[in-house]
Amino acid sequence: MDRTGTDVSWWKNHPRPASIFAWNFKDDFIAGYDFGKDAGTVHVANHNVVTGKKFFLWGNNREAQMWEKMLTDTDGQYLELMVGAYSDNQPDYSWLGPGETRVFKQIWYPIKKIGGVKNANNDAAVNLERKAPGTIKVGLNATAEFKQAKAVVYLSGKVYKEETIDIDPAKTIHQRVFQSILRLRILI
Repeated sequence: MDRTGTDVSWWKNHPRPASIFAWNFKDDFIAGYDFGKDAGTVHVANHNVVTGKKFFLWGNNREAQMWEKMLTDTDGQYLELMVGAYSDNQPDYSWLGPGETRVFKQIWYPIKKIGGVKNANNDAAVNLERKAPGTIKVGLNATAEFKQAKAVVYLSGKVYKEETIDIDPAKTIHQRVFQSILRLRILI
């Protein structure tokens, strides 16, 4: 199916089943966000070891409704985030030698009320949305309690705004709007 010009990040844009693989992925995270529920899931792992990343869905069609009924309770549309270590593609096979051990670490965590994910690590997921020229909305969801964390906004390489925040998984930061931001860095 030719998806040229289609935003494949939206479930509604998939009329048929699809497996979409991340190719040559350089980030240590992948995330899925349900805008209807204003919540999602984040996966974090070293991209050099956990190289395989994809999402699978049955699509936006009548057949998909049958799978939704079988694979979910009452949640509706069905989409799987999948990751794999030591292989960047599902059909690839890797054999372990006698006595060989392979170890990798991965973290999954829930997020809510931040409107998507632009970056994530073990400590937090952040979303930045351009709302108008020179205006950015920030959302931040942490995985643990961080008292007196610093949120620093840089403009042209200089500190534009600095704020001390308390954040934890139950208390998300959202709806923060900054004017004229060129770069934002949140230090936790």
